[in-house]
Amino acid sequence: MTFIKNFEYVLGRDKKEINKFGKIGCGYLGKTIVQMGATFSLTNNIYMDLAKPHIVLVCGKRGTGKSYTLSVIAEEITLFSKQIGKNIAGVMFDTMGIFWSMLYPNYQDADLVKSSGLQPQGVPVNIFINEKSIEKYNSLGIKYKGLIKLAVGELSVVDWALIFRLDINSEEGILLQKVLANIIDKKKEFDLDNIIAAIEKTKANEKAKLLLANLFEGAKGWGLFDSKGTPIDQIVLPGEVAIVDVSTFEFLYGWSVRALVVGLILRKIFDARVTARKIDESEQMSHYIPNVKPPTMEKFKYLPQVVALIDEVHEFIASDTETPATKPLLQWIREGRQPGLTLIMATQEPGILSPTVLSQVDIVISHLLTSKKDIEALRSVAQTYMHYDIAEYFSTLPRVKGVCLILDDNSEKLYTLRVRPKLSWHAGASPNILDKEINKDKFIYK
Repeated sequence: MTFIKNFEYVLGRDKKEINKFGKIGCGYLGKTIVQMGATFSLTNNIYMDLAKPHIVLVCGKRGTGKSYTLSVIAEEITLFSKQIGKNIAGVMFDTMGIFWSMLYPNYQDADLVKSSGLQPQGVPVNIFINEKSIEKYNSLGIKYKGLIKLAVGELSVVDWALIFRLDINSEEGILLQKVLANIIDKKKEFDLDNIIAAIEKTKANEKAKLLLANLFEGAKGWGLFDSKGTPIDQIVLPGEVAIVDVSTFEFLYGWSVRALVVGLILRKIFDARVTARKIDESEQMSHYIPNVKPPTMEKFKYLPQVVALIDEVHEFIASDTETPATKPLLQWIREGRQPGLTLIMATQEPGILSPTVLSQVDIVISHLLTSKKDIEALRSVAQTYMHYDIAEYFSTLPRVKGVCLILDDNSEKLYTLRVRPKLSWHAGASPNILDKEINKDKFIYK
């Protein structure tokens, strides 16, 4: 079959931006799909804008390729030229412990990668873990960049209440408020031992004191807290992608602690980027207004624009539950445009997401969905440029991993895409004891 390349699509850019910038600052996602009789062919390239802020939703039922798509986008950030890369960074929150394998080439799918005009290669991601994971990573021979430490003084009463699932108006909740208020008045930096000591000295119900002290004693075993946290500019580096492995928190408060890590890092990035935007604006103004001088970079922890990629986001910002990550995520969604923050969220349950998420999404990448509730959620996102119901589009998708629908508000178009093969190894596939080599789809790669 002859392949004819007509043109290329760029998600997230209007015609004026495409004419001005072309594909610069974009990531290559894959190719559009055209059905010709019983055969499906891959035709035009699709790119996604990463140069300006977007809210992107990646969804699909289990095993359809959400995590794969996330890591393809992360790969693209690492592939930018130095000129573009110095202005962007990625932070990927790994809830399943699968993205460490991006350090290694995708030799298992080498033929597929090469047939797409690419070459297998590991990508330079920086893996961050907690203290309790050091032995596991070392025993498995997995390289990591550094440790994630959260400064105890940066956590609010609400954060602790959400982690420990305490009613803030209960005896324990009121005691927590009193203890933290007293410590903050006296110290800027403190650790969990300081909190426990303050609890024991406070006059209060002994049962409440014992319960609260035991909760903080248990938190000491998470390998996460210290008087000083990991500086955000050690995690967010220009042209690089940090993988923050939160999958190892598997105890009673596992998802709450994961949400705390996600939420606190997002808050610190947001604050740093607000400052960075003032520096950027001052720099730009200085070219037009003689008496305006931008502040020197040495005085601030300057962060480039950031793309945050979050897997299983429904665990952090569901419509009926608040977590320590909920407010920071909503802040990114509502206010992240001006600081230059892109949020890419993956979920297998879009139907339980906060309505605010769905209302603000400007790019949807949806793999197969079959649940009525989830399809209804996408209907709420669907725009007037769709000619048919979203369920009809899903019914025409070929049942092959990596195939998805794309809704792009910027171009007001819908596309059918096959995500490109990963350059790096993917550890998120389902294991199969039969060890079969299955490659029976009907796509033609040109």
